[in-house]
Amino acid sequence: RNEGDLDYGAGGRPARFTREQVLAWLAHTARLVKQNDPYHLTTAGWWGDPVETDPFVDFLSFHHWDTAEALAARIADYRIRTGKPLLLGEVGYHSWENAPQSAQDQAAQAELLGAAVAAAQENGIAGWLVWTAFDFSPHADQAEHYEHHFGLWTLDLIPKPALSVLPLP
Repeated sequence: RNEGDLDYGAGGRPARFTREQVLAWLAHTARLVKQNDPYHLTTAGWWGDPVETDPFVDFLSFHHWDTAEALAARIADYRIRTGKPLLLGEVGYHSWENAPQSAQDQAAQAELLGAAVAAAQENGIAGWLVWTAFDFSPHADQAEHYEHHFGLWTLDLIPKPALSVLPLP
């Protein structure tokens, strides 16, 4: 389950379940997975604070959409509270110049992403994953939104500057 903490109101989302219900589900699911496949590591990608998943997973996975400085502070905080490896399971920034409240261009996207990835690497976490590879079109019944512009490539498959800031092999 991706971002299971949103189900109990993390990030200001409406709660559909209690925190206890979500964590009980995670505990149950993690036990089932380990019973059926004890050889693979497990995690739960949390939108917010992943430390509450610590008793149920092999490594902690969290998502980050804020500044590189805020990322470094989060990593330091999590390190104090857990000895398990940390994975930045989603990090990314949009490049939609027409976003009503947070317009930014491809250069800003590249700068933000480069700084966040550098902060993740400098703080020695287990790894990071970028959200997302490609920009995508809204569904037919959907208005265009900044979420459609997080890609490293445009809809026309043209690489954005953000791709060039990633430390690729």
